[in-house]
Amino acid sequence: MSEHSHLQYGDIDPVALDTELGMERYRGGGDLDPKLVLLVKIRASELNGCSYCRAMHAEQALALGEQPRRVEMVADWADAPDIYSVREQAALTFTESLTTRGESAVPKEVWRDASLAFDEREVVDLLIVISSINGWNLLKSSTQTPTNLPIPVVCEPTS
Repeated sequence: MSEHSHLQYGDIDPVALDTELGMERYRGGGDLDPKLVLLVKIRASELNGCSYCRAMHAEQALALGEQPRRVEMVADWADAPDIYSVREQAALTFTESLTTRGESAVPKEVWRDASLAFDEREVVDLLIVISSINGWNLLKSSTQTPTNLPIPVVCEPTS
């Protein structure tokens, strides 16, 4: 692989791609609002520096009728709590904590707030969504996949 080549992990081993897609499909049985899921994916992608995924999920959110202001403000959601619901704020806090936690545990107050805003099944769904987008971001950034690719249908939110 030359300096300018990109590792096509899905072509090399389709099972590798299927594994990540399985995480994405899992949420299909959940009851989380698709717009909330996309706000979570946008925020995690911002934190991970994945502009491709951020743009992809922003485009999907707008297509679902999300307000452009809310999509653009998600990076600064804590400074604009009036435009995000208590559930959205809890999900975004949870996303930030899980995405940036490093070697430290998620703070108890973050777990508490998530547990107050979501039932247990929804918390599990959020965990999977956050884990999945972090995986996609890592795959995208580490393999240096070109950013001029069309938005993949496999990442479209389920309703």
